Amino acid sequence: MKITILGGTGAMGGVFGARLFLHGHDVTLYDANQAAVMSVKENGLIYTDKQGVSHTLLIPATSDASQLPGADLVIIFVKGMYTQAALEAVKHSITPDTKVLSLQNGWGHSEVISGIIPKNQMVMGVTYASGVVTGLGQIKQVGGDDMFIGNWERPTDDFVQNLAQVFKAIGFNPVVSDRVIVEIWKKLSLNVCTLPTTAIPRLTADQVPTFEGLVELMQGILKETVAIAHANGIPLDYDERISYIVNLLKNAKGGRSSMLQDFEAKRPTEIDFINGAMVKAGAKAGIPTPYNHAMVCLIKAIQGSYTPNPG
Repeated sequence: MKITILGGTGAMGGVFGARLFLHGHDVTLYDANQAAVMSVKENGLIYTDKQGVSHTLLIPATSDASQLPGADLVIIFVKGMYTQAALEAVKHSITPDTKVLSLQNGWGHSEVISGIIPKNQMVMGVTYASGVVTGLGQIKQVGGDDMFIGNWERPTDDFVQNLAQVFKAIGFNPVVSDRVIVEIWKKLSLNVCTLPTTAIPRLTADQVPTFEGLVELMQGILKETVAIAHANGIPLDYDERISYIVNLLKNAKGGRSSMLQDFEAKRPTEIDFINGAMVKAGAKAGIPTPYNHAMVCLIKAIQGSYTPNPG
């Protein structure tokens, strides 16, 4: 399969790009980070798998969208605020037969993507894999392999079933869902609770549930999120979600969230597509969101305290 990955030198783009390439797929990494792209061109993508084995992979990479070949599949891993620009840049390489898969964190991406790509070419999903950037063109996978995918606002078809088999063959645990929106909200409920509560106090994931006040904070954030989900016909269960989230954090020994990594690297965060999306959705549904709003205000204040590195 010919695959273009947007945000290909980032943590998740690199993990998926490396694993697809290792299994014989024709992968091209597209990224606006020119320094990282140059490192991949000169030295290969240095990918360290979960077993600690390092692979040097000569994967084609570019920051010049005009150089991109056509693709069977485009996978989006850029942060939400860069989705429109990235898709517009590569749109010339997307044919009517190309499918576009978003595995991004947060809520609101489908609206942006559907403004550029026809809905019958859209596949949405979430992944519970995680990775870290350890240097320019250097990626390490540190998380699991579960993922969910499904067509957006239409039933499952052969393409999605075949795509699931592609991901299964490279070691992921894909589940195809006709209601992938529910899985997106489940992941969103995790993100709204854990990303700001790790980033703001600069804590690893397993440290968060050791502080009673942070658990209470997550409970408040989650109650707002569940109420908004219910108002939108999404069946989230508060008790199941809070138990899942706390247990996941306890078992994520030393885990550093993506938002914490953004702070450490002085990069912009995706707060507008995480807690910010809940503030926006809450206002639309008439549901107050003081906990989520507080997270947005605090994250943006911290971002404003440093000069962002756009990479």
